[in-house]
Amino acid sequence: MIGFPYKKKGRRTWRAKIRLDGETCIRDISLGTSDEQSAKARLAAKIREAEREAAGILAPKMQREAAARPLTEHLENFVADLEARGRDAMYIKPLRWRCLRLFQECGWSRLADIKQESFIRWRAGQRKAAKTLNDHLDAVRVLLNWLKRQGAIDVNPLENVGKVRVEGRQVRERRALTDDEARRLVAVAGPMRGAVYQTALCTGLRRGELRALTWDDVNLDGPESWIEARAAITKNAKRARQTLHPDAVVALRAIRPANFNPAAPVFVMPKMARFKKDLAAAGIAYRDAQGRVADFHSLRHTLATNLSRAGVGVALAMKVMRHSEARLTLKTYTDAAQLPTADVVRKLPGAGGCPQIGPQRIGAARHFLSSQVTNNRPAEFENHPENKGDLHVLASADHVGEFGKNGAGDGSRTHVTSLEGWSSTVELHPRAAGQQYRLAGPAVKLL
Repeated sequence: MIGFPYKKKGRRTWRAKIRLDGETCIRDISLGTSDEQSAKARLAAKIREAEREAAGILAPKMQREAAARPLTEHLENFVADLEARGRDAMYIKPLRWRCLRLFQECGWSRLADIKQESFIRWRAGQRKAAKTLNDHLDAVRVLLNWLKRQGAIDVNPLENVGKVRVEGRQVRERRALTDDEARRLVAVAGPMRGAVYQTALCTGLRRGELRALTWDDVNLDGPESWIEARAAITKNAKRARQTLHPDAVVALRAIRPANFNPAAPVFVMPKMARFKKDLAAAGIAYRDAQGRVADFHSLRHTLATNLSRAGVGVALAMKVMRHSEARLTLKTYTDAAQLPTADVVRKLPGAGGCPQIGPQRIGAARHFLSSQVTNNRPAEFENHPENKGDLHVLASADHVGEFGKNGAGDGSRTHVTSLEGWSSTVELHPRAAGQQYRLAGPAVKLL
């Protein structure tokens, strides 16, 4: 061990060099006194403190000092660090409010007061939504993780607290607007609010992001119209350029002043009370029969749902919605009740047994269709793999056509020309090219 006081030439204050057994670096510290005896006494105290810390008998000085400060002081230091790192007020404000609420309602005033038992007890007595409870837990965890990185604590005391299951426990479950509801809402809102709703529906910008837009962020005069959400106003702190739908372009041009100030805000945002009145005027229930609500954020849900209805791929939909996880786009924001599931089910290939189709007798090499299918009306069927290479007979009237190869050379699209003046394009497997099919009736359409 090394430990001795010294004083530099021309300086009044004593210093000391310390290195405990097992350490590789020598610490040079100030003893804060000009008296030699006091310096030696302080050095001895420093050595005892360092040895106790190394043995685990005494917590490090930084942790002892942190434990003595009020939690509110740690929170304000954390908020100041977030602001210095450029985090948006939309993130900082609710985080600070949730932490302060937990401090008060859980009875936490010092770091030593934060225990998972007290948080779980507080959570068990709450009637808040599951997501709200999880947001409170996330807020205080972020603070504690920051303190851990600063060396103020060794372990986050809430690290192992589980979250509440959200599925099926949402107090406010949102729904998307239908196409007709969206048109009616924009129509009754007037030029300014109509432009707000139209822009939200086609870009997915959040309420706070729309409020912060200026005319300098909007391009309506080029070959392509777009809105650029600056990194300073977006939730994920990333710049995003959203292409505008032609309807939104028309709405924005209608409210843009002739001599507009580029720094002026684009929208006068309606309050939620005004939004509910617009919903009522458009004949849209704020809460539907299932308890789901149509609030302003539902306009963003409407965009995600419309992207899914349009068959947009997941990666592109995430890009438009500015999501980092596909789960958010597909599960949280897409309203499954508005997806065309019935149409998709009708288009699925059947497994047989439909009541309108009569019994079929299938031979080893010839396929017969029942009279219900061939009874003087066009029949539609698909060329399934099991039909390849066989002779197909549909009732007694014979019309023979040769199937030739198409221009692509694979035989998959063939033209029928010898069906008594009737011709059509049919889809066949390449191996079916050149075979004969015997067709019944005056005209049978092959798909």
